[in-house]
Amino acid sequence: MGTNNLSVGGDFDNDGTFSKTAAQLTTFTATATGHTISTGSSDFDDIDFNGSGGGWTFSDASDTIDGNFTVTAGASTAPSGTLTVGGNFNDEVTGGGFAHNSGTVAFGSGDHNIGGATTAGGDFVTFNNFTAQSAGSTLTFEVPGGNNGEIRIEGAFTVEGASGNDIQIRSSSGSTQWLIDHQGTESVQYATITDSGCATGTTNISLDSTSTNGGNTDLSCWLFPAASFTLNTTSISLPMNSGNTFTASANNTLTVQSQSENGFDVFAYQTQFLTEPSTSNTIQDWSGTYESPTAWTGNCTDNGECGWGYNTDDTDIGFGSNYAAFAPASDAPGDSISKSTTDTDLTDDVVIINYKTSVLSSQPAGEYLTTIVYILTPTF
Repeated sequence: MGTNNLSVGGDFDNDGTFSKTAAQLTTFTATATGHTISTGSSDFDDIDFNGSGGGWTFSDASDTIDGNFTVTAGASTAPSGTLTVGGNFNDEVTGGGFAHNSGTVAFGSGDHNIGGATTAGGDFVTFNNFTAQSAGSTLTFEVPGGNNGEIRIEGAFTVEGASGNDIQIRSSSGSTQWLIDHQGTESVQYATITDSGCATGTTNISLDSTSTNGGNTDLSCWLFPAASFTLNTTSISLPMNSGNTFTASANNTLTVQSQSENGFDVFAYQTQFLTEPSTSNTIQDWSGTYESPTAWTGNCTDNGECGWGYNTDDTDIGFGSNYAAFAPASDAPGDSISKSTTDTDLTDDVVIINYKTSVLSSQPAGEYLTTIVYILTPTF
């Protein structure tokens, strides 16, 4: 064929060798369904399905398109194995003219534009498995007519670049995000993700530390491995004297920010009992335990409620108004004093830790010290 274009009005069955050069275009123009395509051992370069009412099915288990794959009119059913596309992928049929047939679309080396119909609403292209593993390439998802282009992926979403040579994932419009409707699994490594949004109802795409947020990306479904927390203060004083019946309490505010698909836990333990360093005198732990926290409404002098402990207001932990002793260092990382099992982006998840101590007037005076260690553990 060389560079000559080819128009096919029926089936295509290659039992020999189909020769062509780069940019050669084969157009399928039938206006009836039931047509088949068998490329044998040869590949197409550019291919366009452009017959209103036409329907074509790839009958080989796998096929390769060296150039662009386009559905302008009609319906094209992919191979059940792998359809490899070396150029751009466009489904211009409103409502979708491409049927994935539970197979894989794999994008070869080089850059690729991926998009669909120019009307708003719904998924413009639906893939089963989507694979791109050419390091340094760019996947540009089209935003047609200023609308948010939606790409639905029902199977495995695999984008894997290489260290120092990311695959770029981006929108064709820097001011308008393309939207992913992800319903399957994912393996995304060494990717830079820019101008990428989340369609309504999408599941999350969990990312590891090899991938980068290039900006203007919706972090409610693109979950980069970020987790941090702050304490409003790292030093708490509990002054006890006759004026307060040797009973004192104080609060710490712990704020967590996390993008971990399966939530997080904040664990805590104490390095020692409340201890006066020069004498090694201690204040005993409160009698309530993490498994069985107990009410602490009174004080040591009047009610015999003596000790040192804490309360967490995290409803997932379930202390209510009860108190427990901190886990000892030997049980590090300790007990979970705050947690979340949410699968969405978390910003400023706040928990209040209330510390309380109460002693008898006979407790030797002095400055009693301990250190509470908090450990944030995200679950990806």
